[in-house]
Amino acid sequence: MSTLKSFFLCLLSIFLFFLQPLSGTAEVFSFAPEETMTVQIKRTPVILLNNVVYKQADIYGYLSKPLTMDLLIPRTHKKMPALVFYPGGYFVASNKSNFIQLCSSFAEKGYVVAAVEYRVAPTSAFPACLQDAKSAIAWLRVHAHEYSIDPDRIGVIGASAGGYIASMMAVTSGQDVFSNQDHTPQSSSIRCAVSLFGVTDLSSFAAYRREKGEAIDPFLTLFYKGMKGMEKNGKTEASLIKKANPLTYVSHTSAPVLFMHGTEDSVVPPEQSEILYKALKKAGVPTGRILLSGAGHGGASWIQQPVLDKIASFLDLYL
Repeated sequence: MSTLKSFFLCLLSIFLFFLQPLSGTAEVFSFAPEETMTVQIKRTPVILLNNVVYKQADIYGYLSKPLTMDLLIPRTHKKMPALVFYPGGYFVASNKSNFIQLCSSFAEKGYVVAAVEYRVAPTSAFPACLQDAKSAIAWLRVHAHEYSIDPDRIGVIGASAGGYIASMMAVTSGQDVFSNQDHTPQSSSIRCAVSLFGVTDLSSFAAYRREKGEAIDPFLTLFYKGMKGMEKNGKTEASLIKKANPLTYVSHTSAPVLFMHGTEDSVVPPEQSEILYKALKKAGVPTGRILLSGAGHGGASWIQQPVLDKIASFLDLYL
């Protein structure tokens, strides 16, 4: 019994010890019984509409794939510009929940933000992703009044594979190519685009991947041919690359583009953004390019406030 009694006394002493405030620690904060605060309104309330269907897409010949977008809508009574976000995923995934902090930051700045999913390999192949991207723009114009969108102020932003789509949306803006057939006669043209570490020249990118030891690049295989695989005919490949290459469509009607790329990107080398940047500049299209020192392909660098501020300055200029 004495042993058991000693054990319980020991437990009691430990319990009482932790009830005592530690010497040198600050006092525990407590709320006043009653308090009045003054709050400055600096943040805009934003509502989220999940999984809004913008298109019933074709998969294997059947209109069986509902494509959706998530809408972040600032609570205001004025018409707002819209920003469409295309996620990355190597063209085998298009998770619209990616970059949620980036999307929400622009919603708080007064943009209606639409995070859009699109068709990917292996169930779909080029140009399905672009047709979907353009359908989303046209759908937003059809429903602009419902969501307080100014249909004349729509821009796009994308990361990685989505950055490629954003670039293609910009260079083909004002051209009747990969046109939307779902919400005609609505236009799918845009005012500006931001491409985050996206491919801009498929030919040089294919060469880059082959230098890394891949005889036939899986990116091109999935992107162009879906499950069928790319034919080993050089002419066939060259023809496909030209059709899907942003450089093919650069013209005076192309929309302004801001390119951003990490200097340590080992997936899509930073030279990729430089190629289309120079081509647009040569064509007289307003464009800019920012390199993030030490940043890779995605990661925490891309949601830091200085990066978001740079993007915001560009979007505010055109939207």
